[in-house]
Parts: sequence; structure tokens; C-alpha cells
Amino acid sequence: MQYLPDDGQALFDPDWGLTALLKTYRAVEKDKNDDTLGAHGQSLRLALLSNYSTQFLEMGLKLGLASRGIDAEIFAPDFNQWEAELVNPQSRTAEFRPDVVILSLTSILLAYREAADDPNGFATRLGQLVESASEHLGARFVVTLPEPLEEEQDPTCWAYEWRTQLSHAVSSALTHKAVLVDLAPLISKLGSENWYAGRFVVNGKFNANPETTAAQSDYLAAFIAAIVRRPTRLVVVDLDDTLWGGIVGEVGWEGVNIDLDETGYGYIRLQRFLKGLHDKGVLLAVISKNNREDALEVFRNRPEMILHEEHFAELRINWEPKSTNLAAIFESLNLTPIGTAFIDDSPSERDEIRHAFPDVFVPEFPNDFVDLVPELLRTGQFSVPVVTRDDLNRQIMYKEEKGRKDLRANLINIDAFYESLDLKLTAQILGPANEQRVLDLIAKTNQFNLTTRRHNRDKLVQIAGCSGNMVYGFNLTDRYGSYGTVGAVVALRDGDVLKIDSWVLSCRAMGRTVEQGIIRYIAEKARADGIKRIVGEFIPTQKNMPVADLYVSLGFDRMDSDGETLLYELDLEAELPQNRFVAIE
Repeated sequence: MQYLPDDGQALFDPDWGLTALLKTYRAVEKDKNDDTLGAHGQSLRLALLSNYSTQFLEMGLKLGLASRGIDAEIFAPDFNQWEAELVNPQSRTAEFRPDVVILSLTSILLAYREAADDPNGFATRLGQLVESASEHLGARFVVTLPEPLEEEQDPTCWAYEWRTQLSHAVSSALTHKAVLVDLAPLISKLGSENWYAGRFVVNGKFNANPETTAAQSDYLAAFIAAIVRRPTRLVVVDLDDTLWGGIVGEVGWEGVNIDLDETGYGYIRLQRFLKGLHDKGVLLAVISKNNREDALEVFRNRPEMILHEEHFAELRINWEPKSTNLAAIFESLNLTPIGTAFIDDSPSERDEIRHAFPDVFVPEFPNDFVDLVPELLRTGQFSVPVVTRDDLNRQIMYKEEKGRKDLRANLINIDAFYESLDLKLTAQILGPANEQRVLDLIAKTNQFNLTTRRHNRDKLVQIAGCSGNMVYGFNLTDRYGSYGTVGAVVALRDGDVLKIDSWVLSCRAMGRTVEQGIIRYIAEKARADGIKRIVGEFIPTQKNMPVADLYVSLGFDRMDSDGETLLYELDLEAELPQNRFVAIE
């Protein structure tokens, strides 16, 4: 989804100056009918509230998000109307119904107006405003922290102490209410001489030199993309010369290099980086060509190790091809290549994985290993700005899943396995408690996704509000614990017919007969409401072929197709699909 104007310029480059940004934006706007801004990507409604001029930032965000496959419709109210927009439930922002709200307040004005004399009081009010607005807008908030002032180049100046106090207060007030973005790293990267320009504050009410607009846009777009897109769920890492220096089979556990005081800094740095991802719910796995016991001795005997065996969902330490091991990990964890990163010092191993799994992210290594973590960070693939309860419970969930697999291995009959799980499915009508999870499932699920329609919040709420329609999230538990919300169904009523518009199910619930429980529930509910037929749609993609025969397996009859859409029909006046193993609550 690249757009190249007549001069061959790329769709977006964070190093652009303002002229290049405006030129490309105007060219794209002129060519709107060609859908160059990502009509085939993910749609997003974005509100931009600020206390400074954002007309150029809006253009940059549009391009920066489009370059990441996100087609953003952006609304920005009049200058410095952010507070009025948040307070009023009938504001223009509320009418716009954004999926995400960016609230960016420059320190330049806060220092002399709203937060000048009482930073703590301002932060408290800001927290209240964001909490209240989140409820009536139904949107996620991204808030930029107060950025360093130019006066702070002298750390003894009043500005440093004032902003430090304000930033701490804002962070405390907005914890768990918003995703916080610190602009200080961006300013440091660009350099104060490029960022600060007082004349633009006076003449244009900008927060910085407009020449930095592309860089600001890219910085914010990366955060937004990480929020609305599936982040990296699984990082698969090598051991020798990756988690530690040297080959353990040659030098032994005592000889591998993880000495922080010598040349082991790069390896310890990578371990700490991966441990941070683990703590945010990202799964870790090892694939290493080694004797298993040799490798495990490093984890068990070297106190310098930050990562330990229990941090890894899978430890594939053997002499099999790494692509074979990775396929086994996907099967074991019920995951797909999308959302997986593979980190290995060997160029040949990296090429093997790229060839076998094109959807796996395989970063190149820098010339100096000590620079690997900064290079990984620059890719944006490892940003996890939002951590949900499901994320934090993910490690527990996969340990529970291992227990299920062990049980299945010990039972000869598959029916006995399903019966032993004691599966319980709970249907929940779309509401505040499950809305975000249902949206995430619809946006991110690819395998068990019958139509791959990516409804946004506005569309989903609209569908749920129409009489006769069904929008449900489904929670699943078994004898080992909770899977969380694993599935969602969006169905539209037309007279005595119910059409399943969207049906998604998490990979971790596939292979449990959960789909039988879901369709049985929908069918019983529909029949009780006077519906005679259910029509199911299947739109084939490269990734959803595992469910190509789902409707037939559930007792639906094939109808005439509608173009690329395959149609199936279930007569509710006949026998309903069986559901033998899932209790509905």
C-alpha cells in the first residue's frame, strides 16, 4: 500500500521537512479516488485535541498511519477547544465518535496558563476530564506528557522543576486511564536546535518548528498503530551468540559470555529487553541447535542470567531445522506466524525462517551486537503501549493449555478428552465490559474469521443498537481455568432471517468444539425470537481456510454464492446443530 507521486517520492518519511510533507499530502488528496490512503487497510476514527495549531500534524498523521496500513479519518476541533470538547457529551468530538483520542497539550502554554501556579491541581482535573470523556466517548485516549521547555537547557532554571512536578502529577492522574507518550526522546533525537523555534509559537501557535512535523507524526503514528493493531505476541530467540556470547557446547556453561563488566553487555541488554516484553504478556520461546542439557545448564548455573527457563513458553533445543521447530511451536501454542518475531544471529537461519514463514518478522542484526536492542526498538514491532488483563494472564493461560495437552495425550478417545475439560461458555451482549475485547478480536483475528470484516467501534455500536440484531462476546472456561473472551458473533436480522455478518474465534479456543456451542446458542436464541433461517457467509482469504467447511460441518446447507461470498443456510424449523461438550451459561 505504497503511494508514489509523479516524482517517485514515497508515501511517508519521518525525515521529511514541511515542504515534502505538504507536497505528498496534496498529491494524495488529489488522487483520493484511487484509494491511495489505505481503503483496503484498517479504518480508524481519530480525534486530535490540543492547545496548539495542528493543521500540519493532521496531514502527517494521515500519511504516517496510511504507511502502516491504517486509513484514518481525523477530526480536530477549533484551536484550543480541547477542554470544552471533553466536558460536553454533545460536543463535535462526541458526534464524531472517535475510536482513539489524542490529547496533546504543549508545555509552552501550560507553563503560563492552566498549569502555571498549581501543576498538581491541573493534573487532577485532567485525570477527571479524561476519565469522564472516556466513558461518554467510548474511545481510547493517547495523552502526550508535558514536553521539555527550551529553558530547561539550563537545568537550574525554574522550568525544569515545574515540568518535572507536572509530568509526575499527570502520569499519576492518568495511570490506567490513557496511554502516555513522552516526547522527550523524540526531542533528544532531533536535537533542541531543530525542535525549538519561539517565532513559530508566536506567529503560528505551533508547539515546535513545523519542520519537525513529519517526525512528530511518525512518532505518534507508531504509538497509535501499536494500540489498534495486534502487537508482537511471540518472540522466538536463539541462544548461542544471541542470549549469551559463545557456543555452550564448546565452552561449557562456565565459559559463555554474559559478563556485564567485560563484553557481555549486549547479551544482558537483550535479555533485559525480552524480560520487559515477557512482563507485558508477550510470549517468549527458544529455538536452539544444541544439546538440551548443555544449554539448560546456563540457565540453571549462571546467576547473571536475567531470563530463566520459566520465562519461556517453549524451549525447542535440538538439532532439527529451525523452521520445523517453529512450526511445532505454532501448533503447540495455537498461534499463527502473524505477530511473531524471530531473533537469531545466523543469517542463514534468518533466511530459512523468512522463506518458510513470510509473515514472521525477522530483524537483521547490526554490525555491533551491542546495538541490537536499539535497532529492535526502532522497528516499532515491539511497542506494547497497552497492557490488558488478558495480556498479563497470558503466561498462566499457556501453562493451563499445556495441562490440557498433557491430558489429551493421556486419553485415547477424543470425545473423552472433550468431556473431561468441563467446558463452559458464557454469552455476553456487547457492553462496556467486553466492547474493547470484541473490537480487538474482530480487528485482529484472521484464521477463524468467516468474513474478515473489520468493524470499528462506531459501526459495532450502531449494529448492536438496531432491534433484532445480535452482537455477542463469548467467554470460555474449563477445568484448568479461564480463556477469557475468546469469540464474538455479529448477526443482522432481516424479517425472519438472521444473517451472520461476522464470526471470530481466538486460536486458543479452536479445536475445543466451542464453535458448536456458539452456533447452538445463536440458533436457540434466534428461534425463540421468531427467526426461521440463519444465513452464514464465508469470504475466503489466504488465512481463513481452516474454517472453509465450518458451516457445512455445523449442518448448514450450501446456497448459491453471491460473487466471492459463499452462502450457507440453517433451517431453524428443523433439528438444530448438536452441542455435546460445551455447557452454556
